[in-house]
Amino acid sequence: MASQERIQQAEIWKELLHRLPGVVSAEFVFDDKDSVKELHILSTQKRSPKQIVRDVESAMIAKFGVEIDHRIISIAQISDDVLKDRLPVEKRLICSGMDVSIRSNNAEICVELTYGEAVFRGKVQAGPKGAARRRATAEATAAAINQYGNGEFCARISDVKVMEIAEQSAVVVAVSFQSRGREELLLGSCFQWEEDGLPVVRATLDALNRKISFF
Repeated sequence: MASQERIQQAEIWKELLHRLPGVVSAEFVFDDKDSVKELHILSTQKRSPKQIVRDVESAMIAKFGVEIDHRIISIAQISDDVLKDRLPVEKRLICSGMDVSIRSNNAEICVELTYGEAVFRGKVQAGPKGAARRRATAEATAAAINQYGNGEFCARISDVKVMEIAEQSAVVVAVSFQSRGREELLLGSCFQWEEDGLPVVRATLDALNRKISFF
């Protein structure tokens, strides 16, 4: 049986694989030494199994430095019609607004998220700029997401970093996600195209949206 640390790592890996074109779901199987023994992929028929295997291998080595032998990857494909009939509709929260009120050396950040006609808001006090403001923005986003969850889960911000990648600046947000007696660490990112805090909001949503999509 895989260790708890490896199980949590696998959840982070799956978050990446779920973003690959055609991939519906992924499941890792580990041996007694916590090495990947099998990787099972459910995909649509829009891409060939060989293409999906190559995407999985490339994504894992590029993002995590983990080599996956193509021989342990199994692909099961399902038609789009069957997916529409059998899979629940995936819910996505979107950012509909963000307000920053600055008074003296303090700021209040309000993040507004929507799903359909439902609106969820999170407010957090913070310093007027820099790392403190970025973290407060992520925490305000998490507060709005928790409001949406209505007690089904709890998301807490673990860390917020700005890093350079591909000669661009990107925001990376780590979120502790607790649900049904289990805690996981999720990761989200967004290129920092704007000067304001919207990339932080989007990175936080990137970490959580797929996880909460079926709650």
